[in-house]
Amino acid sequence: MSQYLTLLKLIQAEYRLGLTLQDCLVNERQQLESQDLALLQISLCKKAELLTEIEAARETRNAYLARIGVVANPEELIVHLEKLEDSSATACVEALQECQESFNLSKKYNELNGLLIVNSRKRNAHKLDILKGVHEEQKIYNARGQTSPAGSQHSRKLA
Repeated sequence: MSQYLTLLKLIQAEYRLGLTLQDCLVNERQQLESQDLALLQISLCKKAELLTEIEAARETRNAYLARIGVVANPEELIVHLEKLEDSSATACVEALQECQESFNLSKKYNELNGLLIVNSRKRNAHKLDILKGVHEEQKIYNARGQTSPAGSQHSRKLA
């Protein structure tokens, strides 16, 4: 069944892209931690290109699966492949599971990077408030006589 050898090659190509994404996300985290904005901008562009490649690879795999009449849903695909007594199908199951694990790890890396960005923004907003001479306890009155914090949180709500 050469159709499963072709599927295996498609999954392996997707897996390699997933590993490249992990490397990219690790680099991004290092650049966020060091606040190297020039390199970070380059990394973000590379990550965007890589995500486009990953999406194209997934679409190619899904189109191939549709051509051979197999479901594209990973869980259903694994169940289908496990029913077959074919070494290529078994290799596809293993490769698909590795690919899913790789993308799950990439998702975790991306979430960590997001937390770094959120925390960095909070620190920068706090530093900006200090530079402006705004204290956290200061309040601003609106037209209705209600108060809100005078810091950068207030200006973000207006924007």
